[in-house]
Amino acid sequence: MYFRIILYSLTFITILNAQEPPHWVKNRPVSDKYIIGIGFSDKKETKDYRALAKANAQEEIASAISVNISSELIDIMTEYS
Repeated sequence: MYFRIILYSLTFITILNAQEPPHWVKNRPVSDKYIIGIGFSDKKETKDYRALAKANAQEEIASAISVNISSELIDIMTEYS
């Protein structure tokens, strides 16, 4: 019970003090297995801030993906007499 009260209090204080973006916005996580997109939006500027943040994250992921397609054609001619 006391643990929950302390946890909620710390969360509330953290939310009140959060005036800058979280540390992971500036220091992006890096992974060899995953493509990570981070999107954020100011809650005061728009009502649909979650959708805007999600769209920003998806745009970042899409810009990180690149595809290189190449092919090679080997033409073999055989001469028969």
